[in-house]
Amino acid sequence: MERKMKNLLCFFIVLLFPAQAAAQEINGPGESAHLAAGVVIAGAATTIADKYWSEHRALIGFSVSTACGMIGEGIDRATHGEKFSSMIQDVAFHTLGAVIGSLITDKFVLAPVIYRDHAGSNHFELSIQCQF
Repeated sequence: MERKMKNLLCFFIVLLFPAQAAAQEINGPGESAHLAAGVVIAGAATTIADKYWSEHRALIGFSVSTACGMIGEGIDRATHGEKFSSMIQDVAFHTLGAVIGSLITDKFVLAPVIYRDHAGSNHFELSIQCQF
């Protein structure tokens, strides 16, 4: 069941990925669209990183999402001649979304994780949930 939920989450993330391209001038300056794009891309990258580098999946998800936002804004500035101040604001909102998306995906969507410390010991993290 959990594997199906991860696959379903990845499917919806892929469907929502074009939000980064459509983040221009939605409801004013488009901060909410940049925030949402950061959350979605970070969640997808964190989920994918879980398969290969589970110890650092949140950092990888954050980094990939932030890089996508910065590259996208650089392309917008080069092609559309956006103002520098609006570019910084868009990158800031995208980065905030990347923080939110990677942390929520890491802490609440994906579990468990095995961590290895410097001494070589393994630590297993397990999340237990109960519905009331």
